[in-house]
Amino acid sequence: MKPLFSFGPITIHFFGLMIALGALVGLLLFIREAKRRNLNHNLLTDIVLYSLIGGIIGARTVYIVVYNPSYYLVNPIQVFFIQNGGLSIHGGIIGGLLVGYLLLKRHKLPIWRTLDLVAPSLILAQGISRIGCDVFGGPISSTLPWGMEIMGNCCIPLKRMSFY
Repeated sequence: MKPLFSFGPITIHFFGLMIALGALVGLLLFIREAKRRNLNHNLLTDIVLYSLIGGIIGARTVYIVVYNPSYYLVNPIQVFFIQNGGLSIHGGIIGGLLVGYLLLKRHKLPIWRTLDLVAPSLILAQGISRIGCDVFGGPISSTLPWGMEIMGNCCIPLKRMSFY
């Protein structure tokens, strides 16, 4: 990962900056649309922020359980060091949607109408965040033909890719 700058022992990476930027842009779009549709944007913003926390917890949990449980059993303190990597987008979406669903039910807000607002904001936030992950974090590692080559690092060298 490419570091941008450091404050003593804390290093800010481009990947983390893009995740934060994606979340901020998605949140701003969500608030604008909630206001435009005359929904309670203050309450919905609180729910989105709690969902973001649920998403981070879900992303970390799924990464640990699915991708490397034996490492975290031996090194349990590493569970808390997300700055070292290890987030799963599908866990993030599941965690965020679960928290959002529970809070919408609790406040008796319309779930489907709110999800209509969430969808464009979520995909925009994800798209911006993927720039940080795929371009400046680490290349996608896959044996599938749509893997990416980034500065010579690739899941499949381009000369080996064949579509016929």
